Amino acid sequence: MGSCRWADSVRTLPNGRKTFVKALDAKMTIKDLVSRLGNRKPKEDREAYYLQSQDGNIYRDTPHYSGDPEDLNMFQEYIKRDVEWMKGAVGRESEAVNLWIGDSRSTTSLHHDPFENIYHVLAGSKIFTLLPPIETAHLKQRFYAPSTLQRDENNDLVPVLDPALARPSSSSSSSFSSSRDGPPKIPWVASKQTPKSSRKIRVTLKEGETLYLPAGWWHRVEQEEGDEGLVVAVNYWYHHEIHPAQYAHERLFRRVAIASGLKESVVPPMGDEVADEIYESDPDGEE
Repeated sequence: MGSCRWADSVRTLPNGRKTFVKALDAKMTIKDLVSRLGNRKPKEDREAYYLQSQDGNIYRDTPHYSGDPEDLNMFQEYIKRDVEWMKGAVGRESEAVNLWIGDSRSTTSLHHDPFENIYHVLAGSKIFTLLPPIETAHLKQRFYAPSTLQRDENNDLVPVLDPALARPSSSSSSSFSSSRDGPPKIPWVASKQTPKSSRKIRVTLKEGETLYLPAGWWHRVEQEEGDEGLVVAVNYWYHHEIHPAQYAHERLFRRVAIASGLKESVVPPMGDEVADEIYESDPDGEE
């Protein structure tokens, strides 16, 4: 469970440096979470709580916390392991089934996933802003040092830069920048808003409705509570098969875009030396 207004987003530290901020992880019961979400105080006076553990939190084999039972296996009685028509379409079972519980204080910043995604709303509504992969060139992407929200001496949430981590070797295929000491930097879209020049689609998904979100599509997600005072959704991730021609086309697109002067918009292909060039010339994600 995370606590953050904009989950996984770019923020500016007091010293002016920009960082990719991850939510604070907190452990609590479902009952406690629901009671916090039902709090009717003004939004600006409350922290945002959001069940967003992902990675198959309903049917996960190994819990996140040692000694705990399987995370949310109590919901297996009510939530199916697969969407049968999608399973038939892709020819395999889902890779993960995720439960999401929150309210309108939580907004997921613009990003894309490498999975075919079936998203179903159980309570409240979700507002998706969608952009096809070709719109990538209109987005301002940079590499940012990662940080995590932590409590300070006043019990306020503040981003703290992550300590040095083991870095991947230069020969590994990674979309993370890996040319300096310290934790790998993360490529992310700087702005919380989509550019006016982009061709976007806005979809409101209400209780009982389902959205198919193709792999690679950009999406920002807002939400509004229902009568229960919370938003509940479940989604299914399915493997996305990348064909050689598609893979080559994507790499070519990125290289051409970068050669055309769009370094601030397009993340270099995985394992590409251009990533190190951008990392060195733009160490803090600044213009």
